Amino acid sequence: MKLRRGISEEDALKFITAVFDGAANSCLDQYRDKPEELLNNLEKIVVESDNLMDLIKFGILD
Repeated sequence: MKLRRGISEEDALKFITAVFDGAANSCLDQYRDKPEELLNNLEKIVVESDNLMDLIKFGILD
């Protein structure tokens, strides 16, 4: 995919990293002290990650 004009690869990478860092921190907070529940919900977490990547790639507006 081609980046929008005016967006550098470095800025795009910073944005994606920030989004996934936030998602990872949220996930860690949600499953803190519940490792079994985390393991049982790995598929759900992967689907949520895929959805985040789709939002990054395609935006939120139709």
